[in-house]
Amino acid sequence: MSRFPPESQPTPHPGPLAPPTTPGALSIPDRPAAWPSVLGIVCIVLGALGTLGGLWGVASSVMMMTGAMPVQTMGAGPATPDIAQSIRTMAPMQIVAEALKFLCGSALMLVGWFMYRRRPVARPAAVWWSIAKIVVALGSTAIAAWMQYVIMTDISRAVAADPSAPAQMQGVMTGMMAATIGVMVVWGIVWGCALPVFMLVWFSRAGVRAEVARWADRQHGWVS
Repeated sequence: MSRFPPESQPTPHPGPLAPPTTPGALSIPDRPAAWPSVLGIVCIVLGALGTLGGLWGVASSVMMMTGAMPVQTMGAGPATPDIAQSIRTMAPMQIVAEALKFLCGSALMLVGWFMYRRRPVARPAAVWWSIAKIVVALGSTAIAAWMQYVIMTDISRAVAADPSAPAQMQGVMTGMMAATIGVMVVWGIVWGCALPVFMLVWFSRAGVRAEVARWADRQHGWVS
């Protein structure tokens, strides 16, 4: 016989409505990083500007070398240097420098496209572009500074040979030449090397390298 009266027997517990669960780590969806799109667009825009600037630099240097573009000279007297001739003599070096700027701008657009489309080749392309761009920036800055030095030296000699020029004008011209060339060199190096140095530092980070490594496992052409 049961130990409980009929009215006091325990009612059976209802079965569980859901299977038991065990606590665990919550899965976080893999969200793509936003920097490839942002940095890729920046590279494409700056690359387009660099390409146009290099193209104009080549065209203007060729026109000055051939005489199609007039160059202002310091008078026509026998003691006045022919600055136009000096510019035409140095024009081939300027053409080479501007052509390299054109190539660097075109390559930067391609690097930006690789980043925007999240191609694994973006990292090595960006690293090699940065190295090449630093070399081109230093070389083109040196050529521009040398051309400025030659032109301002000719002007300084013309001023020194002019008997009507003030005696202190020579010192003023020397100081102006040093200041102009110094500013040109500093600006050329800072502006030309800022982006490539940033790219070298950025793609050397462990998190960025890991992000680029994941691109090989993703479908080509996928964009966030």
